Amino acid sequence: MPSPETATLPVPPPALDLHQALWYATGRIRFTIMWAEFVAAWLLSVAIFFGIGFIDPASTPLGFVDLYLGAIVFAPTGVYAILQARRAQLSLGDWETQMIPFMYSVKFEMFPFVGDDRERDIWERFVSIFPELERMWKPNGILPWTRRKTYVKFRATVRGKENEHFFHIFGRYRDDEVFVVRRYEEDEPVTNEDLATLKDEIEDVLRKLGIHEFMVATFAAGGYEPDAIKYAASEESLVDGEQPIDLFTETVKGYEVAFASTDYDSGSL
Repeated sequence: MPSPETATLPVPPPALDLHQALWYATGRIRFTIMWAEFVAAWLLSVAIFFGIGFIDPASTPLGFVDLYLGAIVFAPTGVYAILQARRAQLSLGDWETQMIPFMYSVKFEMFPFVGDDRERDIWERFVSIFPELERMWKPNGILPWTRRKTYVKFRATVRGKENEHFFHIFGRYRDDEVFVVRRYEEDEPVTNEDLATLKDEIEDVLRKLGIHEFMVATFAAGGYEPDAIKYAASEESLVDGEQPIDLFTETVKGYEVAFASTDYDSGSL
């Protein structure tokens, strides 16, 4: 049983905000599902009435009455249902981005690194947070050139619009998404100039590929200079003016989160 002191501890405001966003999203989703169930029942009744009309033509007018009444009822409410579904989608998107720093802490800081393949370990941890990344690992599609556009490469050189650039992890899903990781294996702290150079390199690759949805992360064995973290938190660091660069520090036992932004574009991974 918790002590009286523990029981009276206030809940952090960010946690309350996340709970409220999820609560509102749940209510909107529940309404949308209920509306969809009624529409499905109505469409089924229309099909039944017209089906009976094939057997007994005298019953056909009932099908038209049901069709017209349903249209009168569900057309106006459909507009409201669409708005509710859209608001729920936005609320869930906000909730997901606000949860990213917490998930980073759980997946990267709580579990130690085991093995000798840092890149594969980093990749698997990101996939556990963003399951959609796994699509890059499993090419699909009928057309061969479409399958060739889906892959994950470790320690690969990627061609950009102007130059070639080396990345420790580079994942691509068709012409839709890109995932990039740069490791700084030296003992010196990463500077803001290093991050600015990485930003330019990724933008060069994105211009070549014509892809606008992406995620970028860096891992530094020597940590980051304070100016580098300030740079990562500024709008100046946003790759393609949209997405931040998340910063991680590699330690002997595992990882530490140096900077994780919640200012993600809604179309990101």
